[in-house]
Amino acid sequence: MAENLLVAIAEPMQTELLVGVSHELNFLWMSHRVPRDVQARLAQLGFTDVDVWAQLEDSKKEARAWVKSTVGLKIDGNPNAMSIISRVLNSWASASTRGAKRQEVEAEQRAGDLPR
Repeated sequence: MAENLLVAIAEPMQTELLVGVSHELNFLWMSHRVPRDVQARLAQLGFTDVDVWAQLEDSKKEARAWVKSTVGLKIDGNPNAMSIISRVLNSWASASTRGAKRQEVEAEQRAGDLPR
């Protein structure tokens, strides 16, 4: 298996880290095909639920810079590095959209005194 991180995370540790990730966030990462070792690193950095992941940064540009500087992706010698960054950003954008829609629905429920 290709290593996507500068500092690899062993398989058993990846499994341990990913156990703490919410089903919703796991679904997003899997549907965007974020590599497992990158998912584990994101979990290691504290991103274990979709609401926290959605709040990573305010803009795509800032999120891209954060991924490049903080996740520790191996760029040199990794022909998939840019596509991995894109996959991570797409999962973040999906989480942000879901969060915004959820807040909108909850606001409508509160305004209309509807059950939540």
